[in-house]
Amino acid sequence: MVLKSSYQGALEMKQYARVQILNANISPKYARAIGIKIKGKTIKEAIKYLQNVAAQKKPLPLTKVRKVAHKKGAGVASGRYPKKTSDAIIKYLKQLRANADAKMLDTDAFRIIHFVANPGNRTKWSGYFKAQHGKRNGNPKIRTRQQYIEIIAGSIEAKDNVKKARLINKKQIPKLKTKGSNIKQKTKPRDVIDFKDDNSPKVSTSANITDFKDDNSPKVSTSATSAKGSKK
Repeated sequence: MVLKSSYQGALEMKQYARVQILNANISPKYARAIGIKIKGKTIKEAIKYLQNVAAQKKPLPLTKVRKVAHKKGAGVASGRYPKKTSDAIIKYLKQLRANADAKMLDTDAFRIIHFVANPGNRTKWSGYFKAQHGKRNGNPKIRTRQQYIEIIAGSIEAKDNVKKARLINKKQIPKLKTKGSNIKQKTKPRDVIDFKDDNSPKVSTSANITDFKDDNSPKVSTSATSAKGSKK
């Protein structure tokens, strides 16, 4: 189950009942499995189901736990019968029903819409050590952890109306543009910059070498020089 400390959706509902238990000495593994199973049921149905689990008539399915024995013929792949945790949550459900009756609400129409079991405070070291003579005797010290339980019951129709109202409010709120929203833009190719000076003479790359000769220098043909060299 999702771990969260409060349920704001139910607080927006006008008709709901809630019970909170601090430092409950129960197993977190079984408490979360029970919450998955009883969510969506009425308070009466949840109490009856947990009574059957405590009496070992119906197993509690443990789908997220490994190395658990199979329950043949029960319609459950693997499960157990957590009596202590079931009895504790039955007590909490009765308190939830009493809170609903105090508000003059119809508990028969209410269903469990929220169940959370979060880790609470750790207790002091329990157990003791006897005098050690070569080995340790007695029970080892175990530090137990308490649980925070919150159960909310209400009508499913009211819960759906709250969700619809939230969606409508989200659509009406305009989205603000952040600073990083306009970072990604299409970059245009840069223009080719001509670094040539206007006053500098323009030289073509296809010009011959003879074009760069000085006009005042005597012109000598290559054929004449070659002939003189042969006569010598």
